[in-house]
Amino acid sequence: MKFRPYAATVAAFATAAISLTVIAPAQAAPTDPVTNLAVSQSQVGQEWVVNASWTANDTATTYKVLITDDEAATSVVKSKDFAANAGAPATADLATADLVSGGEYWLAVRAKSGETLGAVESVPFTAITLDSTGPTGTYTVNRTSAFMTIDFDAQSFDEIEAAAFTVTQTSLSDNTPGGSITRTIQAGDGSPPTTWTKPTYKLKYHRPGTFTPKVRLTDQFGNVTTVNLPALTVKRDVTNPRVRITTPANPTKVASWRRIKGTATDAETGVSGAMAFVVQKRGGVWYAYDFHKRKWLKGYSGLTKTLRKSKARPASMRVNAAGAWQTPAIRGLRKGKLHVEAAAFDNGFNLGEAPKVNRTLR
Repeated sequence: MKFRPYAATVAAFATAAISLTVIAPAQAAPTDPVTNLAVSQSQVGQEWVVNASWTANDTATTYKVLITDDEAATSVVKSKDFAANAGAPATADLATADLVSGGEYWLAVRAKSGETLGAVESVPFTAITLDSTGPTGTYTVNRTSAFMTIDFDAQSFDEIEAAAFTVTQTSLSDNTPGGSITRTIQAGDGSPPTTWTKPTYKLKYHRPGTFTPKVRLTDQFGNVTTVNLPALTVKRDVTNPRVRITTPANPTKVASWRRIKGTATDAETGVSGAMAFVVQKRGGVWYAYDFHKRKWLKGYSGLTKTLRKSKARPASMRVNAAGAWQTPAIRGLRKGKLHVEAAAFDNGFNLGEAPKVNRTLR
């Protein structure tokens, strides 16, 4: 028996066009839950750094972390995507200057798979108050006026003129640890600022003028306070010391001149030291006394030539607070013509000479 209807059905399927449409399922939201969400804050510069930490699982590819004005995370202040850290605690830092100290905000985290976002997990927080106040400090200067004096530069081995002032810190306070405060000082003479860490700092100036130094205090958040120090006047000493040889009570006696005495004063930089040179004529020749060797060195028949060419070293002496000086004892001083010269340097390296003394000892 033949079934014609069946044959017809087969023929119909053979000639019919078959069209199939595949409908993809909707992309599922990430199943990775955000748990144990916590928030902390810190300050860097003048910005808030909001730290989020949570426990991650395995399915999210990234996390969207947001700071918002509301729990539903519809009003976003700051947002950023972070790569997922499957199976481990996850953290993220958001830095922003757009918060208000004491303002109420929400930290929200959403797991993200492709472009699909999971549920919002959020916690409230109150923005910390940023430190926007600079440190405070007080300082004194040992003097406000000084002459330039000769100073020795240990690096170049040169003698240089400089006026020195000592700045002393008397107080320092801030709402950050003292060790976090950077102190720099500007001399006011065009030189670059210098960082200093000790209780005192020595300012040095190498030219005359009036200068206004400043101390700059910077805390760890970049807050700056500038403290103006007193105006400092630097002067150059151009006046020679006043030097005198003291005439003894018995000026013609040998014993009266075995120690040459005198004075040296300077009203500006002060006397650095005094010198004395002693020559005596014996027969037709002048002899110069060497205070280092403590003996007389033969010179020439002429006084001027002896003074110019003698290798005898003069007496080098300190001057006391009253300006007085005296030579060591002179050995072998005799009767005859005596010639004494004295000079002194001040601390500005100006040379002053005493009136020369000529005596005949009997």
